[in-house]
Amino acid sequence: MPLNTRSHGVQHPERMELPPGMEPRELDPLLDQLPGVAFRMQADGSLDFISSGVEELLGHPPSDFYEGRFAFNAFIGEADLPKVQSARDGARAQGETYAVSYTIFGAGNQPIRISERGVGARDAANPDGMIQAYLTETEALTAASPSKGRGCMACLDDIPAYIWRATPDGQYHQFNAAWEQFTGLSGDRSPLWLDQVHPEDRDDLVSQHERCFHDHRAYETTYRMRDRAGVYRWLREIGSVLHDENGAISGFQGHATDLTEWKEAKEQLHASEVRSLTLSEMSPVGIFRTDREGNCLYTNQRWSELTQIPSQDAKGKGWTRCIHPDDREAFVEEWSRFAKTGATFNLQYRLTHPNGSILCVLGQARPERDGDGEIVGCVGTLTDLTERHRMEQEQLKLSKLESLGILAGGIAHDFNNQLTPIILNLSFALENDNLDLETVERLTEAQQAANEACHLTRQLLTFAKGGEPLTQTVELPGLLRHSMNFALRGTAVSGELAIDEGLWPVNVDRGQLSQVIQNLVINASQAMPGGGMVTIAAENTYALRHPSLPKKDGQFVHLTVTDTGVGMAPENLEHIFDPYFSTKPEGHGLGLASSLSIIRKHHGEIGVVSEPGKGTTFSIFLPASDGYVESSEEDSLMETQAYATIAPEVSPAQARARRVLIMDDELLIRTSTSLLLKKFGYETYTAANGREAIDTYKRLMGTEEAIDMVLMDLTIPGGMGGKDAIAALKNLDPKAKAIVISGYSHDSVIAHHVDHGFCGALQKPFQPQQLVRTLEQHLR
Repeated sequence: MPLNTRSHGVQHPERMELPPGMEPRELDPLLDQLPGVAFRMQADGSLDFISSGVEELLGHPPSDFYEGRFAFNAFIGEADLPKVQSARDGARAQGETYAVSYTIFGAGNQPIRISERGVGARDAANPDGMIQAYLTETEALTAASPSKGRGCMACLDDIPAYIWRATPDGQYHQFNAAWEQFTGLSGDRSPLWLDQVHPEDRDDLVSQHERCFHDHRAYETTYRMRDRAGVYRWLREIGSVLHDENGAISGFQGHATDLTEWKEAKEQLHASEVRSLTLSEMSPVGIFRTDREGNCLYTNQRWSELTQIPSQDAKGKGWTRCIHPDDREAFVEEWSRFAKTGATFNLQYRLTHPNGSILCVLGQARPERDGDGEIVGCVGTLTDLTERHRMEQEQLKLSKLESLGILAGGIAHDFNNQLTPIILNLSFALENDNLDLETVERLTEAQQAANEACHLTRQLLTFAKGGEPLTQTVELPGLLRHSMNFALRGTAVSGELAIDEGLWPVNVDRGQLSQVIQNLVINASQAMPGGGMVTIAAENTYALRHPSLPKKDGQFVHLTVTDTGVGMAPENLEHIFDPYFSTKPEGHGLGLASSLSIIRKHHGEIGVVSEPGKGTTFSIFLPASDGYVESSEEDSLMETQAYATIAPEVSPAQARARRVLIMDDELLIRTSTSLLLKKFGYETYTAANGREAIDTYKRLMGTEEAIDMVLMDLTIPGGMGGKDAIAALKNLDPKAKAIVISGYSHDSVIAHHVDHGFCGALQKPFQPQQLVRTLEQHLR
């Protein structure tokens, strides 16, 4: 046979394949469930698919866009439309993905900022390209014209197929008009028909012919052949051998049909499905598909990221193992209802990861039905709600703190007014040298109890609404060392510091931050009753990165307090910062809650990581400061211990004979403070409110008894308080000096006392030495 132009190793064009489980024409229902709007758009802006989400976004159902009532691009802001068109045109031209953000005007002409991601494509049927989908426009086939004088073949001229006969050596000698019109080959040129076959397909077609000749069996094949216009078109050919009356092969016969439009449509459909699948893989939510029994057939990449289950492991019922054990019953109940009724599946539940972390998600699904309306499966989505849930919990926690703060501010103020004279009078009484030993012991115990009560009120004050810390720029190493040593005194726990060189300073209230560190160290030591190690580390960092905290950039000092104790169970970890939550029988649940409030008021963050049996690590992030360090580590030590110890006594000889005016609405406070200051050599005057204080100060101005310092209570119920009194005093005497005193910190005057005209500030209840030290500091 002359059909011997064989070339081995012919490579046929590769065809894209969809992943298992995603069958043709099944993605439109899936796209219809995605959040936002999915659409397919032609180059002229017309739509052939838009998901139901457009009604929520723009207030118009999808049918309005199909019927041409509205153009989708008309809703895009005029300023953004050029860049949107540019992004789409570029994607169409290159067949690539794109992303663009712009403003679109929805129902009520409300502007909405959205992001659009898509895939562009261009093919023979759509030379201008399309976005996210395909258009199945096909050109009509040209009918074959009848041809006369062709013998027995003439009756086949009207059949819409290319029919031929050939001699055993491969010479076409009979053919219908459709074949001649398609190929442009007449009888004298028919031996050249093989040249019309695409070079990549000739070898296979020749092989089919040879096998047919040798095996006497029919064949079926597809190949590309050039038409009379020079365009290659796909043909499906069926052929067989002809036998003469003696059974010998007398030639071949066959017919071919044009598959070009069908094949292009199939490839466009396939490409459309791949593009739609690409959109699925780009989706910010997890997507899954199951059969009626809940066997998983498909998951996208985002679903695997959320569940930490690879797609191949999710097949069948493998996907169910990620559901939190405590949520399985609710999940099964909701799924059963969904499978029976076909109602939309909608449930919030938790996922557990192999590393023990927990994710809060929203699962939604809609049923897939067959032609008879029977449920055959579902397509659904999985949305990560963890961050939203965390924010809701944080908001709830802040609401609790705010409510507690309103209550705590009032209670602590009154309590501190009672504690102040108790502490001052106890200190004064202990100075009596005529007391017997038992009385001294009883008074000392009372003084210790009063100091403990003072510590408790300071924790309550932490929650007071609007309270601000008294901050100054300090270096942390000394404060951390002294706080840790003080908290571990008398325990079997060792402590170590790991502080980076060049640690940045921070703006903090030394007493409050020391309270936080001591709370954490005390908790750590209690978690190691048999002894262990507490490590405090500090480093500079340019980003806040913690699994339970929001991500932030900037300059921070990162503190960690780590123990080797028993750790905490996950259910306790969720509530560790809640007010009044404690796992210790003797605990009151304010230590960590107050620590959270303190750090937040310093514009920082605090988080915790713990596993049962593996210890606990608290992380604190504080904004770094570039301010001047205002005092030494020795001063830091003094302030650190101010909550629980009394500073070294100041003798009367050290006090200067100055006159002090004491303004407070509580008689006991005025009396006890006056007695104390007289003991240290001061002359004192008293006033019940701001008006009395101004009158007394004015009366003594210019005399030998002129006032050197005024102690002003910030809040005077029913009278002039410290804020108004200092303004009036400064008008009277610009050189006047005053120290503001308050039983609670709900007013920013305490934190920013200098801005209001005060030279110093004290919080009730205060120790005698604190009062005297503050007076001496500002009377120099």
